[in-house]
Amino acid sequence: MKEEIAAAVFFLARLVKRYGCLDNNSRERFAASLTSLLFENYKNHWHPSAPARGQAYRCLRMNSVRLQDPVLEQACERSGVRYEDLGLPQELTVWVDPGEVSCRTGTFCPIYKSQALLCFKYICFYPTLFGSGVNEESLSGL
Repeated sequence: MKEEIAAAVFFLARLVKRYGCLDNNSRERFAASLTSLLFENYKNHWHPSAPARGQAYRCLRMNSVRLQDPVLEQACERSGVRYEDLGLPQELTVWVDPGEVSCRTGTFCPIYKSQALLCFKYICFYPTLFGSGVNEESLSGL
């Protein structure tokens, strides 16, 4: 669980660094709060022998219906940052599962996947992330 949470927080913190307007200190406070919250929330919902079990509970999701994910909101409150300053896309889903962390924007293919957690790898299947052309090379700087 430690590696998967680290991968999810790493990915979100890099998005915030690139698209948000938080200084380094605020971003680090947010990442620390999010890490702590995910550990608290997932401890009774983590099933390595059945990774799909509890998947909906471990999903961070924001869209046009629910503009802000409650866990991310809580991490913002704990760290003293404004949710709007994160700069996250309006349509974002992050799944944190045993052995895999994946993310997608919109309702299309995943753009980030950390499988087996050997390294952080960005994979782009959908070319219009955040309204601009994105490929694996452009994401490598995140």
